[in-house]
Amino acid sequence: MLTFLDLPSGETGPTGPAGPQGPTGATGPQGPTGATGPTGATGPTGATGPQGPTGATGPAPVGYYGAFYDSTDQPIAITSTEQVITINGTTTSSGISITSGSRITIANPATYYMAVVLQIENLSNNPEDVTVWLKLNGVNYPNSGHYFTAPARKSAGVPSESNFSFGFVGTSVSPGDYVEIYWEGSSTDLSLNAEPAGSPPPAAGSVYVNIFKVA
Repeated sequence: MLTFLDLPSGETGPTGPAGPQGPTGATGPQGPTGATGPTGATGPTGATGPQGPTGATGPAPVGYYGAFYDSTDQPIAITSTEQVITINGTTTSSGISITSGSRITIANPATYYMAVVLQIENLSNNPEDVTVWLKLNGVNYPNSGHYFTAPARKSAGVPSESNFSFGFVGTSVSPGDYVEIYWEGSSTDLSLNAEPAGSPPPAAGSVYVNIFKVA
C-alpha cells in the first residue's frame, strides 16, 4: 500500500503574455430616438434689398373738346320754318371747330356729350312755342328734338327772357362729321338774344355750346 505525503506547493510562475483579441461582437439594436429639443430664437431680419426700377408711364389719354358761343341776335325769320343757329365765337377747343358759321365739326370719330344753352326772348303778348333739334351732316339726328314754351312779354316793348338748355350724347363715325343746331318757333316775336358787356358783367352770348369726348 502506497502512502502519498502532503508536500508544500511551489511558487506561482509569472503570467504569460496575453493572447490575441477575439473578434468584435455584433452591434446591438438601436435605442429609441430622444425627444426634439426646443426651437432656437429667430435670427435678425436681413437688410432690405434695393428697390427695382419704376415701370414706364403709359401715354396720357387724349381728350377732344370745344366751348363755343354766338355774339349776335338771331330772330325767327318765318314761323314754323326750320332755321339754323349760327355760332361765331370759340372760347377753347381741341379737335373740334366751327366751320361754315354753324357747323360743329369733329375731326376725330368718338362718342361726345354736347350741352346747349339758348338765351330766348319773346316780345309777343302770348306764350310762344320753340322747337330745337340737331342735325348730323345735314340730316335730322334721331330723338334729338326738344320743346320749350317761352312766356309772354313782360310788358309792351319789354320781352320775356328765358334760358333754355339741354344735353345730348351722340357718336361721330367719320372724320369731319359735323353737327348743327336748328330751331323753329310759333312767332316772329321770338329771338335768340345776345347782350353786350356791361359794368361789371361780361358780354352774354345768344347761344352757348360745350362739347367733349366721353368714349
